[in-house]
Amino acid sequence: MCSTRSKDELQIVLGRENHDYRRNLDHWDDTVIWSPYKEHNPHLLISGGSGSGKTEALKVICRELALNNVPILVFDYHNDFSSFAVNIVNEKNIKIHPLEILVGEKPKDVMYKVSSIFKHTFKDITTIQEGVIRNAIRQFYKECCIEDLTKPNDGSYRLLPFYRFRGFLNAATADKRTVASLEIKLDILFDYELFSESDATSLDFSTLLQQNTVFQLKNAPSDDVKKVVTELMISKLIQHCYLMEQTKKMRLYCIIDEAHRMAYSGSPIETLFREARKYGIGVILASQRATDFNENLLANAGTIITLKQNLSKDAKYIAKNEWARPDTLMRLRPGEGYIKASSELEAKMFQVVRHSDRSAQL
Repeated sequence: MCSTRSKDELQIVLGRENHDYRRNLDHWDDTVIWSPYKEHNPHLLISGGSGSGKTEALKVICRELALNNVPILVFDYHNDFSSFAVNIVNEKNIKIHPLEILVGEKPKDVMYKVSSIFKHTFKDITTIQEGVIRNAIRQFYKECCIEDLTKPNDGSYRLLPFYRFRGFLNAATADKRTVASLEIKLDILFDYELFSESDATSLDFSTLLQQNTVFQLKNAPSDDVKKVVTELMISKLIQHCYLMEQTKKMRLYCIIDEAHRMAYSGSPIETLFREARKYGIGVILASQRATDFNENLLANAGTIITLKQNLSKDAKYIAKNEWARPDTLMRLRPGEGYIKASSELEAKMFQVVRHSDRSAQL
């Protein structure tokens, strides 16, 4: 259900603040509240090493968003968030066509987006091989009777099943070594059930804006496939946004853990960060290392949370902002960290109150 609250009432209770943290690490008092609408945008970045309490912090946020009637879309790589789901999406109940062209989308744009996603996912794909993928997509669309790749889909485009795309790689270049190399790298996509025998994506994106949806990706055959699925879905979500009216009310929060997989220049995540807030969509990215977030993401984040850092490089990176000393950042206990909002002059030290302890402690 979409939120009926006014924008000033969206308050996410995170935990308790430590006012006197420079002298006493156990003096926890005031409630810490994240108010997305008070910031220059509603997006949130979270970093924290293994054992820092990052997943628990995300669960707390999911719980609080549910209390505020704000739907969530979670890309779940370890089946940590199933309890929040109204809709669970996995290879058993949907099929995705990577080359699908949504209504209003240009085939040429899809061609460039998908080839870029493949290139950044399978790291050994060269620029020349990326060009071969684009040529193969171009020929695939022509075989689907789409002659003008600059003409937006008016709802009439019909695609061949994705497994047929393998044959177009062979026709895209005369260099058989290039084709053989690409087929080996992309072979896992053709074997994954989520992409098999599909001529359309069976997911209704309008549903994502109304009910909590969790993409379960734990059983995906590799990290590369998890990344491809996430980026394809984000690209489709962005395109769906363009069909909606702009709004200041929160329609959805998109939550992505292990975001280092997709934090590269020009990625769909960067586009989502820039565009989503205009359509009432907030983005929460989490990663183990603070250095995983590039300048574009940092510049477009309204709030940043850092939990315990396990590497001195990351602790020093954060310490440059004068939040805390590197040694302090590295000896934080699980659930302890700092939050810096764009509306505040300084970072606050706080302690996340666990999802299971909320009713007793807050």
